[in-house]
Amino acid sequence: MMDQVVIMDDTLGKLREEIDEIDNALVDLFGRRQETVLKIGKYKKDNNIPVVASNREQEVVDRLKTRVDDKFKGDIDDLYKTIFDLSKRLQNKEK
Repeated sequence: MMDQVVIMDDTLGKLREEIDEIDNALVDLFGRRQETVLKIGKYKKDNNIPVVASNREQEVVDRLKTRVDDKFKGDIDDLYKTIFDLSKRLQNKEK
């Protein structure tokens, strides 16, 4: 019984390490994305283009949904709604 607990803890520990690595990569990419959002926001401001581009957002979501299993498609909607909201907030803050 004790051996099974140790194996389970080791497996869980390795899986958590993998999640930590993925989270680190996500945060790095998110920071890069937000830096690019700032550049887009400046371009839009300089050229009198509205911050919100709903058609672009839907195009992005539709494209990304083709990259995931069906069981995750709804999660892409939720994830990118949050990402887009954060991006718009950042762009509006920089006005």
